[in-house]
Amino acid sequence: MRNNGTNRINHNNKNMYSYRHQTTDYLSPINNKVYVGQTIWTYIPSYGNVRAYVRNIDHFNGMVGLDIQNVYGSWQPIQVHYSHLVGSAPPPLRVNPYQILSCMNNWIKIKLIDGTVITAFLKSFNMSQVEGFVSHNAYKSMTCQGKVITNEEEAKHCINRWVTVILHNDISLSFYLTSYDQNYVGGYLKVSELFPLLNKVESIDCLRKCIEN
Repeated sequence: MRNNGTNRINHNNKNMYSYRHQTTDYLSPINNKVYVGQTIWTYIPSYGNVRAYVRNIDHFNGMVGLDIQNVYGSWQPIQVHYSHLVGSAPPPLRVNPYQILSCMNNWIKIKLIDGTVITAFLKSFNMSQVEGFVSHNAYKSMTCQGKVITNEEEAKHCINRWVTVILHNDISLSFYLTSYDQNYVGGYLKVSELFPLLNKVESIDCLRKCIEN
C-alpha cells in the first residue's frame, strides 16, 4: 500500500479519527511482518487480544503507533513496543460483531460456521466482559475444579468462581458462574476471550422470545 501521503482513512463513521497513509514500513517482530496500514489481531499487555490498525512505526526506538478497536467499534490510539505484538492480519469477518449491542436485554442466537448454534440472553456488554445466561442445552459440559457440574447441588460450591464450559463443537471457554438452576446458567465471559472466535461466527440474530437450543 503506497501513495503520496495525501490520502486519509476513516475507520468508521462513529469516530473522527483520520490518519494519513505513509510509505509502507516493514519489520518482523516474532516472525510476523508488520507494516503501516495493516490491520492485525494481536495480544497487547493490559489490553488483551485486540484488533489493531498500524498507524506508524519508529525504527529508531522500536515503537509502533496503533489504533485499537474496542467493543463499541471506535478506535483508541496507543503506542507499544513492537516486541509486544503477537499475531497477524485477521481473515475477513463474516458479520459485524458489534451488532451484538442491538441485542442488549434480549435473546440472541449466534451461529458458527461449523453449524454450532448458541442461544443466550444478553444482560450487559462492555469493554471487559459479556454478561448473560444460557440454557443447559447450549453447552456440552461444565467443570469446576476438575469436576463436572450436572445439577444445582454440585454447582453451589462453584458460584462466583471461574468454571470451564465446553461447547458442542469442543471449544473451551472460561466462564464466571454467578447462578445455576434447573433451567439456566448465568455469569459472564471476558471479551478478550471471545475475539479469537469472531472469524468463526456465521450469523448473529436478535430473538424476540425465549427459546432453547
